[in-house]
Amino acid sequence: DMLSFITLYPKDWQQHSYIAMNGVYESAVLTALENHSELNRIYLCTDNDEGGIEAACRLSDILEQHGYTDVARLTPSQKDWNECLKERNGVKYLPAVPHKRWDLYLQTANELEPVTIDRNRLASQLSGIYKSGDYIRLAAFCLSTAEHFSKICGSGVGFDRFRESLKAGYKPYSDKGSISVKAKKLCSIVRTTYNQLSKHTLTAEQMRNTAQLLCETADHALRLNAEETLSQDTGQEETPEAAPRAGLSM
Repeated sequence: DMLSFITLYPKDWQQHSYIAMNGVYESAVLTALENHSELNRIYLCTDNDEGGIEAACRLSDILEQHGYTDVARLTPSQKDWNECLKERNGVKYLPAVPHKRWDLYLQTANELEPVTIDRNRLASQLSGIYKSGDYIRLAAFCLSTAEHFSKICGSGVGFDRFRESLKAGYKPYSDKGSISVKAKKLCSIVRTTYNQLSKHTLTAEQMRNTAQLLCETADHALRLNAEETLSQDTGQEETPEAAPRAGLSM
């Protein structure tokens, strides 16, 4: 694939450094970078499919942890650079494969709107929405309640900022597991959030922590919603016994 990329973009290729990642293992990249301290920008040229998209996201995070902050991704218009080369030469090629789970998560998060909350019964409101199985509304409620606590404690973070933070913080490579696995994770964090909302008084620091907890709950709700939607689209929906929606006992 490296040779295909250079064939497609030969201009000044000898002035750049190229690293074959041996699949998507970060060790090859980090080792090569240690030997080329003069490099000031990194381009990730992974495949344009689910695996390549997740690899680019994961590698970007790993590189940032190692102090490399100027990282960008070059995306092939087709599945990979070799397929782009085939396209250029009129040969049958494989098209790009979208990351459906990531796209659905971001689209759903982007469409979230504030909902009315009852400040006197936040815990019971959370419980009712969760048990209804409406995970999009649950996410919207959590962000609306996070905004409420943020304003009370003086942080002043609004719904839109919480929503953008949710989108920016989503890591597709960490979003694994079946519907039942994600249902259990959501159930667990909803129970924790419920207990927090049931407290009569909270300090400013506890309110900030509660707002963060609510955002994490919204994240898990959107992950489960995406998994259920994708399962329905492929006709492989799990049975209610495998993924109970109302398994929370308050």
